[in-house]
Amino acid sequence: MPILLFFAFAAGFVTIASPCIWPILPIIFSASAIKGKRVPIGITLGVMTSFAVFTILIAYIEKFLHINSNFFRVIAVSIIILLGLCMIVPSFGVRLEIFFNFILSPFRNKIKSQSTGFFGGYVMGFATGLIWAPCSGPILATVATLAAIQAVNVKVVL
Repeated sequence: MPILLFFAFAAGFVTIASPCIWPILPIIFSASAIKGKRVPIGITLGVMTSFAVFTILIAYIEKFLHINSNFFRVIAVSIIILLGLCMIVPSFGVRLEIFFNFILSPFRNKIKSQSTGFFGGYVMGFATGLIWAPCSGPILATVATLAAIQAVNVKVVL
């Protein structure tokens, strides 16, 4: 187990040099320059948490409700098509943006009041982890496999 943890840490550390992580670096650097030095730690932990939580959650929802895994692929492809339509037809994108702003407006004041420091970085990282997963392929595969074959315990979390 310690050897696996060492290699998992080393793989994560090497991922920093990967080109697919570069688009996230401006988020981390600008947040740390504007909001403080604890923000990058919050962003990093938020990204890690969202990868792990949502992968394990989807694996358990799939198992518990006996949902075919293709169902989640269809949802993902539908979202990509919807976003593509927003780019092709800007007026549709504006309407969709207004719709989501209306739905999420009750949460806006709560998030704005806590948007500094570690917690603000954590929220930013959690949201970024939901949308940015190219570098997480090996991590998501490992977490999904462990969640599919074992119950969640400390070993799986580590």
